[in-house]
Amino acid sequence: MSTLSERIDWLIMHFEISQSALANLAGVRQPSVASWLSGKTKNMKSGPALALCSKLPISQEWLVNGTGEPLRSDAKYPSQQLLTNDFNPFCGNMRRIPVLSYPDAGASDSSNLIQARLEAFENGDCIWVDKELPDDCFAWRVIGRSMEPDFQEDDILVIDPTITPMPGDFVVALWLSRQSNVVEMLFKKYKERGYDESGNLLFDLIPLNDDYPKYESEKEQLNIIGILVEHRRSYRRKR
Repeated sequence: MSTLSERIDWLIMHFEISQSALANLAGVRQPSVASWLSGKTKNMKSGPALALCSKLPISQEWLVNGTGEPLRSDAKYPSQQLLTNDFNPFCGNMRRIPVLSYPDAGASDSSNLIQARLEAFENGDCIWVDKELPDDCFAWRVIGRSMEPDFQEDDILVIDPTITPMPGDFVVALWLSRQSNVVEMLFKKYKERGYDESGNLLFDLIPLNDDYPKYESEKEQLNIIGILVEHRRSYRRKR
């Protein structure tokens, strides 16, 4: 890692932090970190370097000049030492998951989904959840009003794609619109209705707002991709 860009990239990946979090640790603005990453800024000033080395168990000689090993010999669980706005003493029992947008959350190509998750972490689009949740979990923001009043637009949903839905669960599904032939993402309540003559499970995806339509599995192309396991809402007023 002979360049500052490579070393900053290594820091972000090793400590699993965003550019914004790294900027907070270094006492600079996020565009400065972006300049380090892009290679536009080739040398780090002493102030940010000292700040980073005082908060992360990294070698200043390595950070500034690229010589020696990245981690100091006394390095211990570095992610638990980052007591900033992005990291706190409770993070030992927590882990981060990405907040994905549509269509990222419904990407059928695994490489595209991996890239979307990495970009979310890079941009700081992530939240803290219980570390016991599976690695495949992701977060998604509610779009529209079909699930009001229980779920409002911009509420954050933690979605687990590893479990099978049960009647009454809230699910995220992909739906192929017949009119536009475009795949859209739905968030609805799951209801089973038995099986058809071929043994296929029949189910409905139901909105909580009666002004919106339900979706029937035998009439629509539906693919459930995850189950709601946590619901978060901010009560901060928008200005």
